[in-house]
Amino acid sequence: MSQIIKINARFVCASTGKPLTGKAYKVRIYDKDILVDDLMGEAFLNDDGKIELITSIDKADSLDSPGETKPDIYFKVYKDDKLIYTSNVFQDVDFLKKDEVTGLENHLTQFFGVFKVNTGDESSGIESVKGKIKTFSLMGRVVDKNHNPISGILVTILDKDLIFDDLMAMGTTGDDGIFLFNFTTDEFRLDFLEFETTPDIYCYFSLLDDKKQEVITLKKQEFFKRKFNQEEDLGDIVLDNYLSRAVPEDLQDIEIFELDKKAKKRLNITEDLVESCVNEVLPLVEQATNWHDILDGIHFEIINNKSGMKRIIEKLFEYYQTALGIEDDLVYMPWLFYKILTAILYNSISALYFPGDKTIYINNHTCQYINLDYLKVILGHEIVHAGQFKSVSNLKPALESYLNELLQEVSEDRSATEVEELEFEELLKIVKNSKIQNAMTALEGHAYFIQKEYLEKHYNCATGFNHSTGLLYRLLMSRFGKNTNSGSGQNILSSLFNAKGSQYIDGYNLLKKNQGMDFQSLLQYEIEKK
Repeated sequence: MSQIIKINARFVCASTGKPLTGKAYKVRIYDKDILVDDLMGEAFLNDDGKIELITSIDKADSLDSPGETKPDIYFKVYKDDKLIYTSNVFQDVDFLKKDEVTGLENHLTQFFGVFKVNTGDESSGIESVKGKIKTFSLMGRVVDKNHNPISGILVTILDKDLIFDDLMAMGTTGDDGIFLFNFTTDEFRLDFLEFETTPDIYCYFSLLDDKKQEVITLKKQEFFKRKFNQEEDLGDIVLDNYLSRAVPEDLQDIEIFELDKKAKKRLNITEDLVESCVNEVLPLVEQATNWHDILDGIHFEIINNKSGMKRIIEKLFEYYQTALGIEDDLVYMPWLFYKILTAILYNSISALYFPGDKTIYINNHTCQYINLDYLKVILGHEIVHAGQFKSVSNLKPALESYLNELLQEVSEDRSATEVEELEFEELLKIVKNSKIQNAMTALEGHAYFIQKEYLEKHYNCATGFNHSTGLLYRLLMSRFGKNTNSGSGQNILSSLFNAKGSQYIDGYNLLKKNQGMDFQSLLQYEIEKK
């Protein structure tokens, strides 16, 4: 009796990231042969853009490949019976391989990854800026020696230069073993008078050992002289030593990269670039939140210098001063607000949604130092905030009310001078026990959940080179002998960051535990906490 096998794959629109769905699309799966390719079967896409084809291995057996049991699989996508996409070929796929321990055939079902398809009817917003911004896409799949996809592999992507190479991205492979990276020409032209038109890519593939706080580099592979017309698929990268974790002799003393030897500016933040990123990430946010028309009435503005940031700070204060009815003679409150907002906005915040004027502000001071995919993630995070205020109509007045309660508590039984001289840690303690803190935990936790569980899994090589990114950041800094904890937590700014960070983590963890909880339920839960 013939052996039954199952072929799984997912197809998304190249420009929007949305899954391909609908009766207009169908996918045919073939086995590549010398003369005539064998049709393994035909499948239609589900609501998530996935196909599942149950077929027989015998369909790979033909006159020009008699007795074949390891087909060379590839996919063709049709729209209204017109061919619009052909994938690369997956060579010698071994569905019948047996497990070395159990002796069972455990490869009968195989997932071939996510395929980006140009459908021909992408949104007008993306098309309008394609000619203005030159972008590239790089993808690949990391597998073990048995061609099983490996998740959680750290991929470091670099561009080879004459003196110091360009660090372009770092990220970890998804459940399907795939890594995806989008970039502009600026990201591989970090040197003065550097005019190369395409990058000379090479990659390191490493394990992150959380317990030992180590990076174990298993492979270095060069992908030089690629054309990079638009998209480049590196295919399968095989880690033969993944199971043994043996480090090759020539990689034992490797320095992955030198963080401090290249200029860090990577992006030229323009209105066209922002528009392109927003058009791409918006459908992902809408899909993750089930919200629609999030950006109706929303504006975007790039802040390019300190005076621009100061104007935003003054606008924020003026709005909240009016909303809260703060008297002009309470001079301690302007000083306090200005001090905190200046520290946060200019030095660490990459983007900000301000509900007062329905504008997402992009801070060029920090965003120019990140890569293109991370810019998309940041914008997606702020789009979530815009959606929160749209989905909960009374959110803005509620926040103003909670903030007013906080100010009354701070001012209660204290003179203006006593409030002005209030120790920061004592003020922070009051804030942590307030409704405004709980509400902000809901807002930031929800946006962070969408960021981590959806956006960063889609853009899994999004890299904020000047951001502290958990374990990865600590590992890299320790590699260069930098103590990231020295003196932190002993100053006002560090305490403020810790308090802000708890909003992200607490809300995220609650949503992670209760993934059926929507934003409004999370907000209600947080506000009603004792």
